[in-house]
Amino acid sequence: MTHDIELDLLSRPGGGTAVSLVASRLRLGMMDVRNGLMHDHAVRGQVDASMTVAPAGSGEWCYNAELLWNRVEWCERYGNAPIAFEVRARLPGALTGSAVHRFARELAGYVARDLNVPVTFTALQGSAPWSVREAGDTSIQMCFPTRILALNDGSNAVGDRSGAPSGFAGRLAMVSNPHLVTQFTRRVALEMARLEKASAGWERASSPTVVARRARSAFPFDDLDLWADIPPAPAPAPSENPATHPLLARLRREAPRSMTVPDLRDFEIAMGFARTVEETLAEVVAHSTACDHLHGKRTQLQTAILDHLHLLDIARRTRAARVTELEELQKRKDSFMVFLRGRIELASLARERKAVELRRARGHVEELKGAISRLRHQERRLASDTEATALVLSTACRELRDAVKTLHGADPRLLQHLLTILGDDQRRHVKKAMSDAVPEKPTRESPASDEDGRAGPPAKPTRGSRLG
Repeated sequence: MTHDIELDLLSRPGGGTAVSLVASRLRLGMMDVRNGLMHDHAVRGQVDASMTVAPAGSGEWCYNAELLWNRVEWCERYGNAPIAFEVRARLPGALTGSAVHRFARELAGYVARDLNVPVTFTALQGSAPWSVREAGDTSIQMCFPTRILALNDGSNAVGDRSGAPSGFAGRLAMVSNPHLVTQFTRRVALEMARLEKASAGWERASSPTVVARRARSAFPFDDLDLWADIPPAPAPAPSENPATHPLLARLRREAPRSMTVPDLRDFEIAMGFARTVEETLAEVVAHSTACDHLHGKRTQLQTAILDHLHLLDIARRTRAARVTELEELQKRKDSFMVFLRGRIELASLARERKAVELRRARGHVEELKGAISRLRHQERRLASDTEATALVLSTACRELRDAVKTLHGADPRLLQHLLTILGDDQRRHVKKAMSDAVPEKPTRESPASDEDGRAGPPAKPTRGSRLG
């Protein structure tokens, strides 16, 4: 059988949240804790089974869809960031009853173990709209976050909106690598083919699985740990895109090739921290450049204001001098009227000329006042922009410090190699974050490793104690 599989990368809709997005895609009803809204998209007669599965050893919140997606919403702080993947697949038409739920549960469990993520799925029948499904077919729709689950001790967890560990670590490499998306789709198709062959004996089982329809907000299977005895499979090694993550691409290119599976897993965790460091470092550099630019513009405006104030002072002195001269000419005109009419006409002409000069001086003063008012308004606006940029810069620096701290706890030598390939401006920010986040320790010179004759991180990244 040819399995039709669709995979989409989902982001928040305009004005929506992760909870509302998943509820609408999977036709479920969930409460959004962040804004207190209830999103109920359930349609009668269409959702046959709904469940949330997770890898072995996951927290209790990973088995509850409402808690899971509220935590995803609280973790993803940027509105345009990808928050979830959606997988849609058509189930074999021969499956009925409990076999449908078992097939969907087994497939979702495979995805959870393969990517180390919690998965929420629904099995749909009837006429629910879907692009690759025909009328009357049974299909499964799955949604899982774009971030892998963090370790139980929270050492590699990223911070949420409140700064506390969110329970998630770095993003899946599939977010930025289309080649890995194709490989994942192929693996899901092979797993569906295997489950289709195995489903022949499910209908003849002595104790069939009871499929409970979802009739309230709580899921009937959310408290089950289905994979307690199954060890998780190693996550696929991601390939970084040099266009979006040049530092990670160089780290992966220069990394040694002789690694065992445990060392490879630790290296991939450290690479996830390095991705966070690189993304946060890019934000720090961008905000620092914008802050410097705003400071320069503010300095230029302050210089222009001082120049205009000087011109205003000169204009005021000129106006005062013209007023004094006009008063003197008026007195002279009154005295000249006694003597000679020619002198009176001459004084009148001089007075008119001074009056014209006075009007010009007054107009110049008014123009300078208006220019100074506009410049001061621009100065206040630039001051507010500078303060906002400084706040964003401090936030980005704090995130960079946390990322450097977690990367140092995962693999200090990978962090040191990252410093060698950074630019001067980027290295300055990373060193400042290291001085704030990593305590200074006496260093010892160790002989350089020349394994394979190439530079880069050591052949086996350390698996020592991590920072708390």
